Amino acid sequence: MRFPLLDLSLVSLVSQQRFIQHGNFPSGRKVWGISALKAGVSPIESSATAGPSVLCIGDALMDCIANNEARGWSVEKLMADESSWTAFPGGAPANVATALCKLGTSSAFCGCVGQDSDGDALETLLKQEGVNVSLMQRSTLYPTRRVMVTRSKTGDREFGAFHDHRNAHEFADTLLRYNSTATNNDDDDSSQFTRDLDAILSSTEWM
Repeated sequence: MRFPLLDLSLVSLVSQQRFIQHGNFPSGRKVWGISALKAGVSPIESSATAGPSVLCIGDALMDCIANNEARGWSVEKLMADESSWTAFPGGAPANVATALCKLGTSSAFCGCVGQDSDGDALETLLKQEGVNVSLMQRSTLYPTRRVMVTRSKTGDREFGAFHDHRNAHEFADTLLRYNSTATNNDDDDSSQFTRDLDAILSSTEWM
C-alpha cells in the first residue's frame, strides 16, 4: 500500500546513513526492501549479542477476514456484524520482521500504530516473536489500520474496504515521523527515538 501522507524523511535518512555514508553500496545507490535481495549482498550472519541485522520500515495492521459463514457477503454487511470476521496480524514489513526472527535472523520494526487495543496486540506479538520494537511509534490521532477482506462463495479473498470506510490516510501508519511529532510525543521522546535509531543503525545490514 502507498500512502501520500507518509513522511519519507525517515526512510531517506536511514538509507543514506546506512548504505551511502557507510559505503556498503556505490554512492547514490539506495537499496532497501525487495531491491536489497537482488543486489548481490552476502547473507546475514546473526549474533545473539549483536543488535538487529535487518530493519523493517512500514505498516503493522489487522487483516479482518470474513469467516466461512460470511462467504459471499458484501463488505457493508461484513462490517455491520463483527462476529462475521476474524482479525489477523498483518502488514508486510511486520510480517517480514517476524519471519526473520523465526528463521534466526535478528530484526527490528519501525512503524506507527494507534494507541488502541489493536496497536497493543501488534506490539505485544512482535515482542513475543523477538522483534526489536524500540522504533515503534504510537498515535492517539488515528487508529491502527484495519483492512476488511471479503470472501467469495468459493472462498477467494478480495480487499473490501478500510474499517469504518475510513480514507486510506486516516490510519496511524501514515503518521510515522522521524521527529515523532505526529504521535503527540514530547521532545524527550523525540530525542529518545533518535538515540534508538542511531543504535539500530549501528548494527543494521539490510532494510
